[in-house]
Amino acid sequence: MLESQRIFEVPNGGYGWVIVFGALLINMLNRALYSVFSLLFGPFFNSIDISQSEIALVMNLTSFFESIASIFTGAVLKFFSIRQISVTACILTSVGLTLSALTVSVYQTILTFSVLAGIGFGLLNNLTIVAVTSYFTTNKSKAISFSSAGTEIGQIILPQIIKHLSLHFDANMSIMIMGCILLAGVIGALLFEPVQSHMKLKEVNENHALISKPISIKNDENQKRTSFWKKCINTLDLELLQDSRFVVLIVVLACNYAASLDCLLIFPYFLQHAQFMDMLEQSLL
Repeated sequence: MLESQRIFEVPNGGYGWVIVFGALLINMLNRALYSVFSLLFGPFFNSIDISQSEIALVMNLTSFFESIASIFTGAVLKFFSIRQISVTACILTSVGLTLSALTVSVYQTILTFSVLAGIGFGLLNNLTIVAVTSYFTTNKSKAISFSSAGTEIGQIILPQIIKHLSLHFDANMSIMIMGCILLAGVIGALLFEPVQSHMKLKEVNENHALISKPISIKNDENQKRTSFWKKCINTLDLELLQDSRFVVLIVVLACNYAASLDCLLIFPYFLQHAQFMDMLEQSLL
């Protein structure tokens, strides 16, 4: 007679849907901010006399620091929990956006928004996906779809918020208020509890447990001989760069992302100057 053994498995739902809501809230406030960048910063940049090329530099550097932060997300997760990093990232985006309202030059805006907020954006982009997928097995695609819907919801709501802020406050105060609104993402980040505390017990027979249990063999001698460069590769999970197809895919996606980002930035200015549409009319699009 086969003996049964208890193992832990992810809930595949349950508290995982609370994680989905937290990720949706973060995406709604942070990832959707790109689509309203020109609406939020347009009047402010005009007041401090920043050219469109300098505005593009701010946005592209934000994307650069976002990408750099994404590379180090896996390494940071080895030392801190998802909740700790997510809360820190939400605070970075809020502080970066709020301090941007106090800048008087493009270089100060780069330091506050591109660096601080960009790093926060990069960390949150990966953390929301990791947090959601860790709670699901067969419902991963559905959970990710629901959490990603927060970006589209934010693209609908945030322009209306900015429109009302512009009617009652100046450009600097509107940016500072939006920075405070981004702090609401901390609520979603606090919901990111470790999946270990919500795992369910499942009974399986002994043969199945032996087959499914991963076997890891450690070689202490080889670990001692590991070079510093190899440790960096393992920490940052850069083994995928050895695959040429993966590198080509990264380059193509990077070019596509850069082109779409520039289009997203320039299009509102085209509507404002070529089509004679003010910010309130743009927010309705």
